[in-house]
Amino acid sequence: MKIGRFSKETGISIDTLRYYDKIGLLVPKRDGITRLYQESDFEILNLIEKLKHCDFSLEEIKAVFVLESFIESDVNVEDIISLKKMFAQKQALMEEKLNHILSAGEIIDGAINKLDLVLKDEALIKSIMEGKNEY
Repeated sequence: MKIGRFSKETGISIDTLRYYDKIGLLVPKRDGITRLYQESDFEILNLIEKLKHCDFSLEEIKAVFVLESFIESDVNVEDIISLKKMFAQKQALMEEKLNHILSAGEIIDGAINKLDLVLKDEALIKSIMEGKNEY
C-alpha cells in the first residue's frame, strides 16, 4: 500500500514515515519512487513505537533491528560489548520505570478504595455537599 494509506492506518505522519525510510529504520519496497508498504511493515512500525515508548532513541532502535545481521557478520568484540551494555542499561531503566508505575498503581488503588468508602457513606456525602454550598 502507498504511504498515504499506510499513514492513515497506522496514525503515523507521512513526514515521520519518510524520515524513517531516510535513516534506514523502516524501508518499504519501492515501485520507482513510490513507497509500497507491506504487512510486515506494520509489525516493524509497532516494534518501533513500543521501543520509543521505552525511551529508545531511533539509533538504538536501529541497533535492535540490525542485531541479527550484526551478530552474523565479522565485528569486533568491543562493538558487541558496547551493544550489550546499551541493552543492559535500557533494561535496567525499564525495570526501574516499571517499579515506579507499579508503586503509583498501588497509590491509585488506595485512593480509589478510600473514595469508594466515602461514596458508601451517605451522611458524609451530604455533609460534603452542604459544606460545598456554603462557598
